[in-house]
Amino acid sequence: MAYEEREHAGRHYGVQFMYAVPEDAWFVELSDIKSGALIMTGVVPDEDLSVEPTVRVHAPEEHSVPHAIMVWFMEKVAEEIARSRPA
Repeated sequence: MAYEEREHAGRHYGVQFMYAVPEDAWFVELSDIKSGALIMTGVVPDEDLSVEPTVRVHAPEEHSVPHAIMVWFMEKVAEEIARSRPA
């Protein structure tokens, strides 16, 4: 399980990569490190390529994600799509 961190405006975010066997998909999870709250999950299926990658939003209460962090997270999702879903 790979993990990366990034700080932005005094807040710390983490991106974790793991494989979810029941869904035959790679998960790219964005979390708020301080609270441990899961914010979003990029779901990248790698077995059935007819199933599109998606993003699930988990924040149960309002949670603002800075643009720079959203771009960073989506870049990580795009990298996972390129790696696990060959053209």
